[in-house]
Amino acid sequence: MDDQQILVLFGARDEEAIRAVAEKYGNFCRGIAFGILGDRRDAEECFSDVLMSVWNAIPPACPENLPSYLAACTRRRALNLLERNKAQKRGGGVQTVPLSEVEGIVREETPETPALAEALNRFLGSLKQETRVIFMQYYYFDETAAEIAREHGCSTVRVKSLLLRTKRSLERALRKEGLL
Repeated sequence: MDDQQILVLFGARDEEAIRAVAEKYGNFCRGIAFGILGDRRDAEECFSDVLMSVWNAIPPACPENLPSYLAACTRRRALNLLERNKAQKRGGGVQTVPLSEVEGIVREETPETPALAEALNRFLGSLKQETRVIFMQYYYFDETAAEIAREHGCSTVRVKSLLLRTKRSLERALRKEGLL
C-alpha cells in the first residue's frame, strides 16, 4: 500500500491505516526509537505511542512525506521517553542527544513549521551524499562521531570537522532564508 492510500485511510478514520503504517514503517520507527532509547521494550512502547499520536493528528495534519513525519514523531516521542527515564534514574549515565548542540538552528519537522522543514530539506538536498548521511547519522539518528568514523573508514576528527562546517553552513542558509 502506498503512502497516499495510507493517508486516505487516515482521512476516512479507517483503522486499517494503523495496520498499514505498522507493517510498512514499524521496523523503521522502532529502529529510530531503539537508537535513542537503547531498549527494545521502550522502543516498542514508543512506537505504540507514535501510532496513537499519528492517529490523532491525521487529519487535520496531512504530511507530504509520511516517512519523515513518522520519523520526526518517533524521534520526538523517544526523546521525551528518554527524558522521563533519565529523571527516574537520576541521570543513569545516559548520553545526551547531540541535536541539542544545534538547538535553535535545526528543529524537528512539525505541521507548524513547513517553511523550516522545506528549507532544511533543500539544504540537505544540496549536500554531497556522504556529508548528508554523516549529518543525519549524527544529528538525527544519534550516532556518535566515533561510530560514524568507523562506518565511513575515516577519523573521528574528520567527522567532527565535517559536522561543524555543515552546521555552520546550515545556520547561514537558514539566516539567508530569514528563518533565524
